[in-house]
Amino acid sequence: ISTVRNNNLTDAQIINEMYSIDNKHPYESYMKARRNYKKSLTKFEVEDINGEGVTINNADNINIQGDYNTVEELYLFLNNKVHYSINSGRYWHGYIIFYRPLLIFFDIKQIRMILLIIYILLFSTLIYLIYKRFDISKAIIYASTLICSNYFTASYSLESSPIFLIMMISSIIFILKIDKIKNINLYIYIIGCLTCFFDYLTVPLIALGMIISLYVLKLFEENKDWKYVIKIIIQLSIIWLIGYASTWITKWILYDITINGKNNMINTGFKQGIFRVNRTGNNYYKGITVYHRILGFLYNMPLYILITTFIIAIVNKFNYNINYNNKKIYAYLLISLMPISWYIVLSNHTIIHYYFVHRHMLLFILGVLLALYEILFNGNKCEK
Repeated sequence: ISTVRNNNLTDAQIINEMYSIDNKHPYESYMKARRNYKKSLTKFEVEDINGEGVTINNADNINIQGDYNTVEELYLFLNNKVHYSINSGRYWHGYIIFYRPLLIFFDIKQIRMILLIIYILLFSTLIYLIYKRFDISKAIIYASTLICSNYFTASYSLESSPIFLIMMISSIIFILKIDKIKNINLYIYIIGCLTCFFDYLTVPLIALGMIISLYVLKLFEENKDWKYVIKIIIQLSIIWLIGYASTWITKWILYDITINGKNNMINTGFKQGIFRVNRTGNNYYKGITVYHRILGFLYNMPLYILITTFIIAIVNKFNYNINYNNKKIYAYLLISLMPISWYIVLSNHTIIHYYFVHRHMLLFILGVLLALYEILFNGNKCEK
């Protein structure tokens, strides 16, 4: 979808946060998610409240040449040159539960290799289950969508990996239990909570959209009306959002209640929320709008979609059964609009973090491909 670029700067910040954990005060240390913290070194502690974040450039009178760089910040901190600890407590930072133990035994390169192996295993499992539960065309659509969305390169990023792991694991569990899940609403709510807990505000919607797309396939398999299916999509999206937002707000409340000192994390959290929604005042981004970003994300889409459609046509032996009046496509197109809606609402976040939020567009590709399948083959299943 986009030129591959991983957020190494945030990976350095994540490593810094894990290195800064105070084992004598684990709860407080986790809740604050500080970086540059060392009891014998740290003199002051500041909250990460200034727009995109407090940096040691404006907190510790250190002038890093060129653009602010968390890699250099980590280097300076490890060399005892940083005296300000920066608090990022507005996030849950649930990934620390897994990454910190791994860092005891492995270095960053080895962890990335482990993640890649896990990604490959999850990919193979999910595509196989989709093939067995539905058909080979659906398996091709999902495999192509993940590949075109730089799925495997995401394993290189400590920041982006948690949300992809949630998406894949929850989708695999969903397919295995697809005929036994009695309360889909509760399942989606739990996924929303887990997304907030583990994700670092990267591309959270993919965990929702992937499961919804699989559930829609099941509903149409049961001959549910397209209007009913659209209603379910909207309902599940709201439930997921409630789980996601309530979990986030709970962190702010718990922080203010349980952490000693002058705390106002609820206020900080809402201010950051407003910042993510509004346009930035940074001169670098003047003239750039969320619509420019969306057009950039769409640039290579037609080619990916055309190639995948051609492969599906070959599998179906070019046995077309075109039906432009197939109303099922509305449900799939609604899924494809999910990332667009996210980009527009979180406009500032989209403009600044375009180099990883483009992965949300896997839902766009998925929705369009499923809609095309319905139009061209009218939902006819291929022979296994």
